Amino acid sequence: MNSFKGLIYLHIDSQVTIRGMTASFIAMLSYIGLV
Repeated sequence: MNSFKGLIYLHIDSQVTIRGMTASFIAMLSYIGLV
């Protein structure tokens, strides 16, 4: 059960990281587009 919980937390963490990277990438692109 503990390892299963760990897997879920890992999955959520990777989802958040990917989302954060995508958001910063889009922000960088829009910034370059403005300049």
